[in-house]
Parts: sequence; C-alpha cells; structure tokens
Amino acid sequence: MQYSARWRIYIINHYKHQIKMKKIKYLSLFLIAGLFPFVLSSCLGDDDDNPFKIDPAYYRSMVGNYSGSVQYINTVDEKSEVVKVEGVSMSITADSVIRVAGIPAEAFTKNIKDEAIKNAIAAAPSPAIKAKFVIYSAGAGENIGFVAYPETVEFKNITVGEATHDYKIEFFVPSNGVTNAAVTLAGVEFYMATLYEDGVEKQRFATYSSDVTENLTLYVECSK
Repeated sequence: MQYSARWRIYIINHYKHQIKMKKIKYLSLFLIAGLFPFVLSSCLGDDDDNPFKIDPAYYRSMVGNYSGSVQYINTVDEKSEVVKVEGVSMSITADSVIRVAGIPAEAFTKNIKDEAIKNAIAAAPSPAIKAKFVIYSAGAGENIGFVAYPETVEFKNITVGEATHDYKIEFFVPSNGVTNAAVTLAGVEFYMATLYEDGVEKQRFATYSSDVTENLTLYVECSK
C-alpha cells in the first residue's frame, strides 16, 4: 500500500525527532497525565462531556486491525542504533482500546541492568500492550492525534538462576499517538518506566523527577 510523500515525511521526521532529542521533559507528561484520566471514560459518550468536542465518528474511523513494526533504540558499549522489528499487529476496538502484539520481549529489556534478569525476560514469549486512548485533535482531512494509557506488561514464571519470579514493566503515561488523515496508518509511542519483581520495584529506568530519554521509547507504526 502506498502512502503520500507528505505522510511518509511526517512519520520519518517524527521518529527522527525522537532519536535525536536528548531529553523529553517529564514535567509536561505529568501535567497532561493529570488531565486525561477525567476524559477517558467519556471519550465515546455525550459530546458535552468531552472537553475536546471530538466527533465520535473519528473514534469509529480508527477501529480495525493494523500490521507493521516496532522501532526502538538499543545502546551497546555506548553506541546507539535504531532496531526495527516487523510482524507487529495492532487492533483498535470500538471501546477506545488499542492492543499491540508481536513486540519481542527483548525490546522491553534493553534498559535492565541485571544481565540475568534481562536475558531471562528476553527469552520469554512476546507480551501484548493494552491501552485505553482518547483523541484530542481531529478534523476533516487532518491527522488524528491521540494519547493512550498503557497497562503494565507482565512476564510470569520467569526463571532466573534457581528462582522463579513474576516481572512486569510499567509505562510512563500518557503515550503519544497519531494516524494519517485517511486512518490507514497509525503510530504510537510507549515510554517504559519501571521494572517490578514479584510486585516490588526492582529498577526504575528514569526517576519521576528526572527526564525521560529516547532510550525508553518503543515506537509502533502499523497500517491497515
């Protein structure tokens, strides 16, 4: 399927910005995060309850099954490279939920310092990301801008040494997303925040008082 040169340039520049920028101020994410929980439950409800006044038709236009890739930055010996993995699927349902499957477990481990835990999780089956989303920008002939609140990703019964643990990775919220005007191509960024072992914080990839870097970003790009 062919996309317009304008859209391809938009996506390329969008992700290049993520690669090149040194820091994303977490304060801005925190401020946005304080606003969106109040509208998530009503994003498909009465237009009077939605501060963004988004026509529900835009939500319906996003519904469907998509396929594509995930891109992320991997740093080895202080050298960073962009890794792109195909075979990712995304489904968007009428209840304003995004589900992403096919991201290799290894992509979630790139910031884990404990090599034994990192290798054990990397060998686990690919997990799925589930996120509720809300549209904040849409119009006739325009891209649709939205934010998503991803749930934690779980890795259960992971054997590390002689012990078995349950791990989960929590994300910073909200995540950023965009579709093209024709709603045939969608991109979503997820920002990894914290690793938990048996419900106890094991490693925080970035503290809440510091900045979120591009190394925490998983960028999913899929098309119908």
